[in-house]
Amino acid sequence: MQIGVIKNSKLFLIKSLDTPKFFKHLRGSSNVFKYKNQNWVITHGVKFSTPRKYYHMLIILDENYKLVKYTIPFYFNKFAIEYCLGLIIEDDFMYITASQNDKDPIITKVHVKEMDKFFM
Repeated sequence: MQIGVIKNSKLFLIKSLDTPKFFKHLRGSSNVFKYKNQNWVITHGVKFSTPRKYYHMLIILDENYKLVKYTIPFYFNKFAIEYCLGLIIEDDFMYITASQNDKDPIITKVHVKEMDKFFM
């Protein structure tokens, strides 16, 4: 994983960190959200079939972006084309926006404690 900052419209890499090998198959998705001194983000992977199928993982990094834990792969509605677009946490509830099949947006509300059973 590489961490960078953007200055004057240019990306500068400031840190590289080791991650599990399968993370190379993950792509961006949600924004990073600071929660209890950690960085929470949802990413996705793709099963290249026809049609494609997307799975997601919640990843938690510490203040220095070191991997703390991550969930098993999951999907929001069905194992299909899904993009996670955003993540915020308020009053211990995660609000996640996603789209399905490049349309049909949804908002998912999940209590943070509910995610505990999905962490590896």
